[in-house]
Amino acid sequence: MKKENTDLTNFMANLPASPKTILFSLILITIVLAVLNLISQNYVLSGGNDELLLKAAGKLDLDGEKNSLSLWFQSSMMLFSAFLLLVIALIRRSFEDKDYRFWGFLSLVFFYLSLDETISIHEQLTNPLRHGFDLGGIFFMSWVVPVGIIVILFFLFMLKFLKRMPAKTRWLMITAGAIYVGGAMGMEMIDGAYYEKAIEPFGGVIDWNYVLMTTAEESLESIGLAVFVFTLLTHLGLKETERAEEKSAERIKASIKMGKTLATRKSS
Repeated sequence: MKKENTDLTNFMANLPASPKTILFSLILITIVLAVLNLISQNYVLSGGNDELLLKAAGKLDLDGEKNSLSLWFQSSMMLFSAFLLLVIALIRRSFEDKDYRFWGFLSLVFFYLSLDETISIHEQLTNPLRHGFDLGGIFFMSWVVPVGIIVILFFLFMLKFLKRMPAKTRWLMITAGAIYVGGAMGMEMIDGAYYEKAIEPFGGVIDWNYVLMTTAEESLESIGLAVFVFTLLTHLGLKETERAEEKSAERIKASIKMGKTLATRKSS
């Protein structure tokens, strides 16, 4: 094994906490952020006017400012996922496993998602699509239309790759994706329909129903990402490199056997 891949594997093996501990920690942070969001929004909705507290509420708002704590948390999980996917890709590549390309591709996808979460690229599609195609209701947040199509095509493209994964990794990854997409798109469609009907006609002043819906949306996204991080750590814990080493050993045995066969033929 190449030294660089050995170092990466040792790093994963020496993580200070188990995958389960990391999962529970990430979910606990998600719950804390949700509670802080509800507390801060209660202050805003009750008419609080302290400038410092209102600024803090903006940073704690799960559906608020681009540089909020929640967005940083989700972006960080996506970036960490991109790193873990790159680790798996490098290990796979070192043993000439063709699936390393898919792992590397997923790493690039999550790097982009981390960037998009920070600067909200996808949301720039909303106004042009909404006004261009007169969309409303569950498609009021119109970015869900093209992104939904991309998600479906992406799933179909990755289907064969998913089938080649260990069963535990495959079902954990599907679960993580379902939770995340359910929050990011499913709840976004519900939020959008409610916003169009009950928020926009009244000057965009949010109410408790909208706060609860957006809290559920962002929390589901964070839980989905937490499960995905757990999935990747668990996958590495499933003796990822040992399976690759076994595959490499099988190739070496086959080469030795072929060599012996050729030698026997020559001697005869």
